[in-house]
Amino acid sequence: MNLFNIENKTIVITGAVGVLGSEMSRYLLQNGATVIILHYKEEPVLLAIENLKKISSKVDGYICNVLDEASLQEACVKIIEKHHQIDVLINAAGGNMPGATIAVDQNIFDVKIDDFKKVVDLNLFGSVLPSLIFGKEMAKNKQGIIINISSMTAQSAVSRVVGYSASKAAIDNFTKWLSVELALKFGEGLRVNALAPGFFIGNQNRDLLIDKQTGTYTDRGNSIIQNTPMKRFGNVEELNGAIHFLCSEASKFVTGVVIPVDGGFSAYIENYKRSIENLAQSGIKIICYNFMPVLDWTRTSLDYELEDGSKALRFDKTAFASFELYLLKRPDAEKSYSELEIKEATAYFKTLSEAEKNQLTKNIIAGLPGAEEGYTLEKFQAILHTYKAINAQKLKENLVFFLKQITPTATQNGVLMCLHPDDPPYPILGLPRVASTEADYAYLFQQVPALSNGITFCTGSLGVRPDNDLVQLFKKFADRVHFLHLRSTKRDDKGNFYEANHLEGDVDMFSVVREVLLEEKKKKINW
Repeated sequence: MNLFNIENKTIVITGAVGVLGSEMSRYLLQNGATVIILHYKEEPVLLAIENLKKISSKVDGYICNVLDEASLQEACVKIIEKHHQIDVLINAAGGNMPGATIAVDQNIFDVKIDDFKKVVDLNLFGSVLPSLIFGKEMAKNKQGIIINISSMTAQSAVSRVVGYSASKAAIDNFTKWLSVELALKFGEGLRVNALAPGFFIGNQNRDLLIDKQTGTYTDRGNSIIQNTPMKRFGNVEELNGAIHFLCSEASKFVTGVVIPVDGGFSAYIENYKRSIENLAQSGIKIICYNFMPVLDWTRTSLDYELEDGSKALRFDKTAFASFELYLLKRPDAEKSYSELEIKEATAYFKTLSEAEKNQLTKNIIAGLPGAEEGYTLEKFQAILHTYKAINAQKLKENLVFFLKQITPTATQNGVLMCLHPDDPPYPILGLPRVASTEADYAYLFQQVPALSNGITFCTGSLGVRPDNDLVQLFKKFADRVHFLHLRSTKRDDKGNFYEANHLEGDVDMFSVVREVLLEEKKKKINW
């Protein structure tokens, strides 16, 4: 028995003259299915049938508006009269409108609500109504497959298509809900699933992903490529394998799922979720992590000698500038420093021996994950380049997206996630910081309010910034402090700092600990 045989399937495809629908029609015809295309205009239907008949005569088509219940009902009656049954419905009708998209120079308040409603109507109700009309025929026969088209934008704020994203998120929910309803009340012969295409370049999103003038990727395009393990956009025909699987008996025990076809875009986070679950099963319920690009932490000296002869870690801004300007030679690095800072860095660099230059490089790259294996300056530069399109707002959006994905898993498993502050808590190497201030934390908790979304209260990292009132910070976010990291640092006006004795640094450790003890008493807990 060939589980993937679809030669006896009658497959109805809405939006069948669009980019996705036309490719699906072509492929399914090539594999022996009877394909019935639906579109709201007569001329495109006739043209599509003419072209598809070059592949197979098993094609038919009807004029049908997916937002008009009477039009859908009329098409359904004609299909049943001629073909006797509907085995598969693919809801490929959908689209977007400029007014429901936030342009580069716009914000959410510029969205045209009428366009937003039209996008939701087409993408959501343009699938709900066909599912009800054609699904009713399937229910009579207790046999049938409905395939919705979702999108990876349903789970991510990575692109500016807010109306489209909202409607596709609703499709995900509708797919799951309908799958349960049909299976429970009409039997296991009815299945409802969805495909979530990743990022495919088409007419609707081309300008969002590719710069018209240069032909290169936009910041959004670069951001997507950076987060896609396969490092490319998808081709429409790469959806065919998943469509074939869902149309065939090979998927007879699969219902209520949204299958990503995204080049691995969602894989990183899924692996992270599994790690949370595995740690929880092992009894580890507190996870400290950071969201700093490239470097986990940065110091220019790992053995800075203090007055009492002890040694500590130190960050010297002049030394770091000399590394960035003259050793790493990062493009546009000079834009990050004042004329005076560049002058001081130049003078400092001239005093270094080759051995000292090598040591400075080694010290800084020591914060690079996996650096024990060795990174050259060229490789380090290449890693930095992958973040070229990431500004503070974009990194903040990425963090919120990440938290929205993993926080439900953490909550379900009783795990407390503890975001460690950025270190240093200000931009370096052209890399933004998003977990350094009271405002940063307030934003994250407003976006992801679950209590499992918490912080590591690191007094050393936060204390490097003179504008951070640590006692006030702790009081305000005490319910989010799931992990304490009591360190002290000593800073100067230039942004230099070193690890200091707990009672001799800039951190008011006595007041911080007092607040901690009061919170312990209040919660009746021990850290």
